[in-house]
Amino acid sequence: MLGSLHYASDHLPRVQLFSVIGHSQCGAVTAAVDAFLDPGSYLPVAQLAPLREIVDSLFGSVRLAANALQQITGRAVLPAAAESAELRDALIGVSAVANAALSANVVARNLEREAAFGVYDLAQHTVGTMTATGWKTGLQPAPKDDEELQAVLADAAAGYFSPAAG
Repeated sequence: MLGSLHYASDHLPRVQLFSVIGHSQCGAVTAAVDAFLDPGSYLPVAQLAPLREIVDSLFGSVRLAANALQQITGRAVLPAAAESAELRDALIGVSAVANAALSANVVARNLEREAAFGVYDLAQHTVGTMTATGWKTGLQPAPKDDEELQAVLADAAAGYFSPAAG
């Protein structure tokens, strides 16, 4: 993907913004979350190389999302999410945000151009991201550094759970 974006960046100088848009109910994100929660469920995925490549690329985002949720809830996501549908669903949602935000950060750094991210909510038919105050429509600027990325993820996690929920 980055090769194509580099080409576009070099040959389409009028492009002002690159956007990374994930989507809700993503099967690959769900498979990565389920493999994170139950490593035994990863074995069928591991046997399909193209699917394994996608799921493997999402594990970092799942771990970042799990950390953000643990900070907000005060509960260790493992093993709690394996037993709580609400926490599992939140982990899937925050992982989608993490993947889009982290990818936008990588695009911005590699292309030295502005980048933004969002998640397309299939139910609402809108692009936005979860925040502590609820769904915020529109693209968000790519996090510039690790601290901004952690803040985005904490905000998304807080949208699913208030600090008092822990």
